[in-house]
Amino acid sequence: MKVWIAVLCVIALLLGAAPGEVAAEKPGLTVVLSAFSYQADDGTWLGESGPFFNAMGDAKVDVSAELPYCEKAFLGKIYGQPVLAVTMFSSKVPTAECAMNLVSSRFMQDTTEFIWSGISGFSPRVGGYAGSTGAPTVIGDVCVAYAAVDWDLTFSSMTKQTFWPMDWPSKTEYAIGDKALADELYQAALKVDWPALPPAPASNVAKYFGQDAVRLPRAWYGNCAEATGDNFWHSALDDQQARNKISVLFDKIGQPLPPEQIIAVTAMEQTGWGNVLEDAGEIRGRPISWAYIRSSSNYDQPWLLINGQEAVTGQASINEGMNLGGGDFGCITAALPVLKMLELRASE
Repeated sequence: MKVWIAVLCVIALLLGAAPGEVAAEKPGLTVVLSAFSYQADDGTWLGESGPFFNAMGDAKVDVSAELPYCEKAFLGKIYGQPVLAVTMFSSKVPTAECAMNLVSSRFMQDTTEFIWSGISGFSPRVGGYAGSTGAPTVIGDVCVAYAAVDWDLTFSSMTKQTFWPMDWPSKTEYAIGDKALADELYQAALKVDWPALPPAPASNVAKYFGQDAVRLPRAWYGNCAEATGDNFWHSALDDQQARNKISVLFDKIGQPLPPEQIIAVTAMEQTGWGNVLEDAGEIRGRPISWAYIRSSSNYDQPWLLINGQEAVTGQASINEGMNLGGGDFGCITAALPVLKMLELRASE
């Protein structure tokens, strides 16, 4: 809780004036999506949706009853900008159900964009971990992206079998959103005053790269994307396959990049709700704008011993990374570029 209090103070400083005190609102509703949220004993909201619920202040309106397939929803303003912040729950099916609920709701007539803000596992460094010379990532880093690839349609790593070709033209294999929105989010991320890593997440980075690798978080763009899977994978082999898959995705969207230059992001939601928005855009005759930000709450594989062997099991690595506060810290860093974008729009 002490870490959270400190982090919430950072957010307050970054937000500056209360939402109702900032410039006149811009037209259009921004829908901010996340997987989980919960309240602390003092009434503040925590989890991925927490920064947005808190930034709306006391004037926000609980509209959860209008979106029964979503977990929680508040309508309000951040920096004078109208925002609908929604906790969708996790994994592909619940987020798809919530997305269907959203696109058929009264809120859709005012919505101009959807943005996901949440935590994930990252490749420890660009191009993987063992044998790679790419730059290390740190806990709290964020990936800004507008396209994701489905992990579960590809193969089963336990049986080492490939069930779908890497370039299989399945409609649900990819989800592709709005590059212009992702560009704006990335430009906002470059202006974020990033908080320093708390000691516990910093210690997780040090297990992989040593204490000298600990630095402030940063945003990655153009070389990272989510491999969406309900299969909660965690290994160097799976990271390699994810980067292969993302490389095919990048070819599809016209930004070719080999796997050894890619950061894989492992999470459970993007293609679920992204495919719904793609379908809804086709039905209404124009695309629906969406992009996402994923922060690194943990690495997607265990750290290594001096002999190159994995130090612990995948499950132990996940548990330790999350228990060291990576999830709490990642919820904050994922939200900061979205908040900064709204602030910048208000000042235009």
